[in-house]
Amino acid sequence: KESQESQKLKQDLIIAAMSVFLIISLLLMLGCSFLHYKLVTKDNTTSKQE
Repeated sequence: KESQESQKLKQDLIIAAMSVFLIISLLLMLGCSFLHYKLVTKDNTTSKQE
C-alpha cells in the first residue's frame, strides 16, 4: 500500500512539474511574441513619421 501511494505521489509530482514547465514555456513564448510585436509596431510608426 505504501509503495503504491508513493508511486502515485511521484506521478502527481511529475505531472505537476510538466504542467508548470508547459505554462512557463507558454508564458515565455507569449512574452517574446508580445515584445516582438511591440518592437515591430514601434519600427513601423517611426518609419512612417520619417
